[in-house]
Amino acid sequence: MAKSHGPVTPEGQAQSSQNALRHGLTASVVVLPHENPAEFEQLCDNYIHDFHPSTQSQLDLVETLAAARWRMNRLVSLETRLFEQEVSRHDETIEKEFTGLDDAGKLAWTVNKMCNTSTTLALLQRYEGQLNRTYDRAFKQLRSLQSARQAALHPPAPAPALVNPTTPSHLPELQNEPAEPAFSPDNPPLASASVPLEPANPPTNPKQGDEILAA
Repeated sequence: MAKSHGPVTPEGQAQSSQNALRHGLTASVVVLPHENPAEFEQLCDNYIHDFHPSTQSQLDLVETLAAARWRMNRLVSLETRLFEQEVSRHDETIEKEFTGLDDAGKLAWTVNKMCNTSTTLALLQRYEGQLNRTYDRAFKQLRSLQSARQAALHPPAPAPALVNPTTPSHLPELQNEPAEPAFSPDNPPLASASVPLEPANPPTNPKQGDEILAA
């Protein structure tokens, strides 16, 4: 029986390479005590499945993406809880100033007060921007590494050599036409039949010409 040499399909090779990689991030590093570690591990597994990292550097970037996404999701929850606490804290003040104000109105009042008297919202916005930049930078680096690795593993095929053009076999060969004779002092060109020949020494005197004709 032949020995197994490992997976041969691209999918199997990618999965095999992922099994040999070492996870740098753990739930204890990213997840807070009140958060669910299993959910973070599932998020990492989903990102690894989507991006198929084949080297340790690629896996590190994939985990950076997962951690940045986990923290951004945390900000959404944090913002919601922050607004709820501030609305509850100022509920009596809001009721005295506005009668019958609904929940959306109370939230608007709270956000306006926080923008004027607190730096919490500005801090959350800066934190969110930093996480977005981290995510985008890791994504671009990952795509660059994967493209370079694919190009190294599968270089483009060399261009076919150019063939000297020849006469196609289906076209009739042109017959060689006889070359025209070259003109020389010993082989002057023939005069056209339509052009009358003039005497070599035409008479310069008209009377001399008449005497020649009379003779």
